[in-house]
Amino acid sequence: MDEFISWLLVYCHDTSDDEARASWRAMIPRSPDQAADELRCVTAVADDPPPDLVPVMQQYGWVNLYRWKKHVRVLKSDAEYLEWLRRMVDNFREIAKSEGMDLPPHEWSD
Repeated sequence: MDEFISWLLVYCHDTSDDEARASWRAMIPRSPDQAADELRCVTAVADDPPPDLVPVMQQYGWVNLYRWKKHVRVLKSDAEYLEWLRRMVDNFREIAKSEGMDLPPHEWSD
């Protein structure tokens, strides 16, 4: 979980999704082995999420996902947080492939 927290701090803390993707794209050529390790870690967490996934994402990544319900802002569900995380991992995987990383195929287990 420490590696996942580090990933949140680097790529999610006080950044937009677009900024996270740009930072990831810039890091891959500098540290491809680190990128591979980070991708394995975050993929493992998204594939088998811990029970405290949402509070960890909120605390360390400042990931707070909301929707509007009758003019009131409410937090999205745990399933929607997991969907967001998996979408980010898929984005990061696509960027890694476009930067020349050789990645095995992956499908989410549910």
